[in-house]
Amino acid sequence: MKKSLAQFVPSRRNSLKQKRSAIKAFYNFVFFLLQFCAICPFTISNETNIVWKIWKHISRMMNILLQILMVLDLIIIIASWDVFRFLSVSIVTIRLIFVLFRWNISYRWTHLNRIRRIMCSSSFSGQNTSTLNVYSIYAWAVISSLSYFLSAVVTINTSKDEIIRFEHVFGSPINNSELRLMLRILYSWYHEMLMISPLNTFNVFYIMIAYQIRCKLKTFPKHFSSRTKLDYDKLLRSYVSIKSLVDELDDELSCLMFGNIVYTSGFIHFILSIDLSTVLRNDYDVVFFWCSLARNLGSYVAATASASLVAKASEEIGNLAQIRAKIDKDAFSLLAQQTFIMISEKEMHFTAWKIVPIKKSFFMATIGVTVTYVLLLDNVESNKF
Repeated sequence: MKKSLAQFVPSRRNSLKQKRSAIKAFYNFVFFLLQFCAICPFTISNETNIVWKIWKHISRMMNILLQILMVLDLIIIIASWDVFRFLSVSIVTIRLIFVLFRWNISYRWTHLNRIRRIMCSSSFSGQNTSTLNVYSIYAWAVISSLSYFLSAVVTINTSKDEIIRFEHVFGSPINNSELRLMLRILYSWYHEMLMISPLNTFNVFYIMIAYQIRCKLKTFPKHFSSRTKLDYDKLLRSYVSIKSLVDELDDELSCLMFGNIVYTSGFIHFILSIDLSTVLRNDYDVVFFWCSLARNLGSYVAATASASLVAKASEEIGNLAQIRAKIDKDAFSLLAQQTFIMISEKEMHFTAWKIVPIKKSFFMATIGVTVTYVLLLDNVESNKF
């Protein structure tokens, strides 16, 4: 018996170490992707190494330059309103979200790094998480990132409209075929890697955080289901610490999640409000359209579903606490028990910019509202005299 226990302890330690290594590698990969997309903090850290300081200054200037380019791109789209009227409302909304989203990530970079350190700590990357689920999210992050490289290649053959916009705004045609090809290559890279990829990277980051919080909450039903006497003071401290952390995380992530929701709504508006035959003109357009649809909606569904599972786990804890209170009749722990029930009744959940809590029905509600407003506005537009 002692020999089997001695063998079990090292294997358990190795399993915990493997989970922590996988989670740390995941967060390092996510932040590498954001750096690869040239999203860097606007401020310079207090580094003494001169080479590092120079690199930080260069990165910051690249970030500011890209922000300026995205604003110019937005201005070009607005200036070409009369040429591409059927695209303008959706595209302007989406491009504006890209600009604000990148700016927000750059502004919150230090806070996001702090969140990464918290989620990589032993209390959140230990025995509660599943190695298979961690690797599944990690694999999805890698595969979805590679899909953006493939999309960048496909976009080369779908970015002719952007060249027409440039010609319209600047008033001179681009007759050089090599220059047109170069502009299309640069635009495809800019569109896929620098604008859309950060949104996908944030979704993966958000999903992993929600998964780790949910795994932490899953330990409470195990305590309430056991027949042993509960230490309500300890459970209360643990629950309050998780709840305060969720509130702190939501303060930093809710604004970014709101931008993700607006982007998805704009994308749905684009699909429903235009004649697809004007956009899908060749096989490249068809492939790019369906890949973008599956990728964007899939990423959005996964992010909102992960956040809603946190609210569901919190609700389950509140229900189990009330059931257990009817069984336990310990007068010494009555105060802690009632305090725990009172706090658990206020569900912990993530929100969309502190406006709407993300729960089970959130995805269908946002899609339903978006579709309703698109059809309503389209009907108003068609009935104009």
